[in-house]
Amino acid sequence: MTNGEYKKAIEAFTRKLRREQSSLNYSGRAEAFLRLQDYDRALADFYTASAVHPYSSTHWFERVGVVQWLARRENAAAGTWLDLVLKLECGKIQYTDGAGGVEPGFLLWFASVRLGSSDFLDAARRLLKKKVQAKCGRNWTIENWPGPIAKFLLGMFTESQLRERISDVPIVHEQELCQAEFYLAVHALQEGHHAESIKGFRKAARLHEGNIENEYDLAQRESRRRPIL
Repeated sequence: MTNGEYKKAIEAFTRKLRREQSSLNYSGRAEAFLRLQDYDRALADFYTASAVHPYSSTHWFERVGVVQWLARRENAAAGTWLDLVLKLECGKIQYTDGAGGVEPGFLLWFASVRLGSSDFLDAARRLLKKKVQAKCGRNWTIENWPGPIAKFLLGMFTESQLRERISDVPIVHEQELCQAEFYLAVHALQEGHHAESIKGFRKAARLHEGNIENEYDLAQRESRRRPIL
């Protein structure tokens, strides 16, 4: 995977899957299929990764939505992220990000802006407000990354305040910066600043250490859109 030898990675993960039907092996193979733009096989493996994992997590279906978006199935992607948001609200997800489950809300917010859906935006905003107002859990707090992005999208943080919360640890810095640049671009798009939003998506797309983030993959497509003049 690191060397870009995705077909060999698929073969290696397939051999591993013959020995162990684990979510890690299915999701690894899904990522390799994704890099080859074999979206249907990537989706199948992400669904199976979720099914064999012993605990419910937002991760697999965040990735399902990303694959759907890249495959130009935008409404399906938005539906996947909306379903995650609703499950989080009902307490049906056991494992989330370090800020308590804000990332599905971010992804749905992005979809709502791109698709012009007030219903999706209302659902995303409702989740993020609840997470920001919630008391800290055992292992999470809204102050943990990516919690500051929630405050920015809700208008509680300025751009400079958001940037101040990005880690200064080199690799982590680039990963968090990738996410920040992406949602700064989403905000610009929401405000009708199309050229500025494309510049922001391009910044996120160039932050290659951020390639473990959903936003990095989404930025690859969004950065190629032509700005509306």
